[in-house]
Amino acid sequence: MRWLSSLRSWFITPQPKQYNILRAFSRTVDTRQDITENPYFEKYAEKIAKVQKKPADDIKARLEKNLNSIQSHPYYKDKQTSEFKESNSNRDAKFSQLQRQNDLNKIMKLDAIEGKTAEEIESIWKQYHEVKQGVFAVLPAQAFEKMHANLKEYPVFVFPFPRSHGYEFIMCQFQDQNCYFTSLLNYQAYKENAPISLTVTYFTELQETKGIVLMRGEYDDSYLKAHEAQCLTNQLQLYYGGGDSEKLQLIEKFNKYPDSFKHMDLISNFEYGLGK
Repeated sequence: MRWLSSLRSWFITPQPKQYNILRAFSRTVDTRQDITENPYFEKYAEKIAKVQKKPADDIKARLEKNLNSIQSHPYYKDKQTSEFKESNSNRDAKFSQLQRQNDLNKIMKLDAIEGKTAEEIESIWKQYHEVKQGVFAVLPAQAFEKMHANLKEYPVFVFPFPRSHGYEFIMCQFQDQNCYFTSLLNYQAYKENAPISLTVTYFTELQETKGIVLMRGEYDDSYLKAHEAQCLTNQLQLYYGGGDSEKLQLIEKFNKYPDSFKHMDLISNFEYGLGK
């Protein structure tokens, strides 16, 4: 196909990494395993360490205060714990093998797209990712600047994630142009060893010259489906970049005024957005 050959001329061909993806892996809260052997965890081990090292004490204090109160609610805790165990038992490990890259020049041939317009680059980025596993987007530079400022000021948050019997809560941490998502249940069970289920990376190399920022998200497909990863990235955009004062207030309370943060306000805001 000509369009596929054309795409290859703009992107760097990644060197495949070999992983043993047949090893059984369960994330149930009752059975502890060495999660650091998880190949998806290994991909981001260095970056996760940076996130945990710099603001570790501050983040842990907030999480213990805010997140424990969320999980203490009987309806959400009982329902999601039951579903969490059921959905993760007897599951083989299937991990995303997209390469970890934070340098756009190692993914795209920037010299080959130098003469392209922002619209053309957006089309190239879209076509490239439509044949790969992952989520992606192209953000206007001004929209990203606003979102980035909020992420730097409020680097930790939780998002409600609808399941069949209530909500699962997903924790997000921002560091070095990356947003790391992990299940709140996993965080509570494994703390700093909690496996990352989704990593969203922003590439800013074209921000000044083309007025755009490229984004892509890599997810653990044994835990999330494509539309679920998209749901989380949409929430990230809405809460941090949507300009909604109520959403920003929730983020601010969670990070700066934990005593005033109420998880039911978060649920209500989410359901209001769905028109419930």
